[in-house]
Amino acid sequence: MIDKLKGFLLVLGPGILWATIAIGETHLALLPYAGALFGMSTLWLLLLVHIFYYPNFEYGPRYAVATGESLLDGYGKTRAGKFFYWFFLLLLFVTPPLLMASLVGLTGSVMFAAFPGLDYRLWCILIFIITLGIIIGGRYKVIERIAKVLTLIIVLIAIFAFASSPPSPGEFFSGFIPSLSATAAFMIVMVAILRMPTDPSVSIFLSKWAQEKRAEWGDNKEVLVSSLKKSLTDIRTGFAISFLVGAVFLSLGAVVLKPQGIIPEGIDVSLRLSEIYTQTFGQWIFFIFIGAALAAFWGTYMSAMDGMMRLFTNIIEKLFAPPEKKTRIISIAYIILVATAGLLMTIVIKRPVFMVLLAVSMGLIYYPMIFGMNIYCVTTQIDREFRPGKINLTIAIVGFCMGVGALVLLILVRVLKVFQ
Repeated sequence: MIDKLKGFLLVLGPGILWATIAIGETHLALLPYAGALFGMSTLWLLLLVHIFYYPNFEYGPRYAVATGESLLDGYGKTRAGKFFYWFFLLLLFVTPPLLMASLVGLTGSVMFAAFPGLDYRLWCILIFIITLGIIIGGRYKVIERIAKVLTLIIVLIAIFAFASSPPSPGEFFSGFIPSLSATAAFMIVMVAILRMPTDPSVSIFLSKWAQEKRAEWGDNKEVLVSSLKKSLTDIRTGFAISFLVGAVFLSLGAVVLKPQGIIPEGIDVSLRLSEIYTQTFGQWIFFIFIGAALAAFWGTYMSAMDGMMRLFTNIIEKLFAPPEKKTRIISIAYIILVATAGLLMTIVIKRPVFMVLLAVSMGLIYYPMIFGMNIYCVTTQIDREFRPGKINLTIAIVGFCMGVGALVLLILVRVLKVFQ
């Protein structure tokens, strides 16, 4: 039994890294907000996105282990490869500024909660300058590791808070029964949850991480098939963690915030979220929460900034193949542009949770495309031993249809404003 547990722990790697990326602004801010507004009534949707979106992320390491290449290379092998690269390039100027705005706003709200003597906007500007300097200097890895440890702390505190103030079994399990409310507020939250657990482009990052692992395993097909099974166990563990943590944060919003009518959404969002913990454990935990929340939001802000810069660099290299020095200059100019746009938005709007809702819902624009391309790559470009089974593919196709439906709902809610 102990040997099996040791073997299982040795398998864990990119999947746990994936979970730390997923447990960012959506889990820590969006789900308590949803719980405060609608109780447990969106739990069923949280479960569905974790089940039906799972294959999209699994196909990253599946493709990389089978081919030794990333999914981005797989997209380039299709007839429309150049089109997809141009499409990604366009989107990298549309959705990242919204993501940057939501993350710098949430990080600024933490510092404003701890030190309200300095204006919220000034905190955002300071965080922006420091983070940009760290990313451009390539010095963020150590801070990112510390942030992940502290994110784990806030998750553990949340689990203890959940154990201290759990919803009744009837209330909790009723959340698994699908229910809808034809109001704009509910539909906006529903669209945002349909973008969870994290951005689909992370499947490309997962394929790049698996590429590095594959180099250690060699080219023996039997070894690679065995290693793929271990990688999938890792990813599934990450998904299970993401769902359980999401359910905890949703229930904390429902049990602690909703009865008092507290909605965590303005520049005091971190102060409102801290009430989940201070009302459960006492005021002494406030600064522990602030430290952990700062690490969680700031760590996600740095990871997102670094990830967007890397993805932009990869696409520029594939489209134009410029010299390395020129690529570096263009990439730095890009990240300064989108991060500055995000800073300006959060300073003007001053509603961090609104920016989260907008950022994650706008990410649905390219959900169907990435889902469809990932399915195509793992069913046509890899050997049969590595291809997903029929049940897996069926789940993936349902996930693709959910992505299309979420995009349609986004248009109805955000563009046509059908719901009042």
